[in-house]
Amino acid sequence: DGAGKTTMLRDIARQLSTGSHPLRICIVDERSELAGSYQGLVQNDLGKNCDVLDACPKAIGIKQMLRTMSPDVIITDEIGSQGDIDALLDAAYCGVRIMASVHGNHVYDFYKRPCFHDLVSRGVFERVITISRREGHSKIESVSDSEGNLLFKGAS
Repeated sequence: DGAGKTTMLRDIARQLSTGSHPLRICIVDERSELAGSYQGLVQNDLGKNCDVLDACPKAIGIKQMLRTMSPDVIITDEIGSQGDIDALLDAAYCGVRIMASVHGNHVYDFYKRPCFHDLVSRGVFERVITISRREGHSKIESVSDSEGNLLFKGAS
């Protein structure tokens, strides 16, 4: 939908994987959108401490990264299946932080879906950021905590 979810995840990955205290970032990039991989080579700058698993189903890739790469953070785009949810729960229970995007028309759509509500209530996601595309550019609409309490509301 062009709101900028993937771009935001890419920028966060780069920032977390560089600097004086870089984190070990693992990206599971099922559709080659985050890393922009072409013929197995990452085209986008994701930082120097970032590993990418390209063209692998998210549920399988998350479990592989968890077992083999000792990530601090796993990042993936457009979660939706129960397999994705189960893999994210496994990673969270191992102490790995999760960053992911989800499609929806409004933040309330996210909280209404039982599988996503379960992820938030189990502490997998500490924050939910709602972004949209208005007047030709992306905008952060709101930031909520794991209970749905509004922490930030963008200007209208």
